Amino acid sequence: VLAQLVAGNFEFDRCMITPFTVLGSCLGKICKVYLARIGSDGWKPETIIAYHNAYPPTTFNFNYFIPEGRRSGFDYCITKS
Repeated sequence: VLAQLVAGNFEFDRCMITPFTVLGSCLGKICKVYLARIGSDGWKPETIIAYHNAYPPTTFNFNYFIPEGRRSGFDYCITKS
């Protein structure tokens, strides 16, 4: 499932909380999140908390500037063998 926030529909600002909903029949436990930035003004998100009604919330701590033109994020779905 791909969720995309498009410039013009959402504006991000310091100390702002932006909730959105992703709907899909195949949506399971949320264990990865990737962000991409378009533009040169810089963006340093702090935390994303993903909620699913059948699982505990998953927290993704960024606290770094998202590089322009490529995605950056976390994949907690990978298990160590």
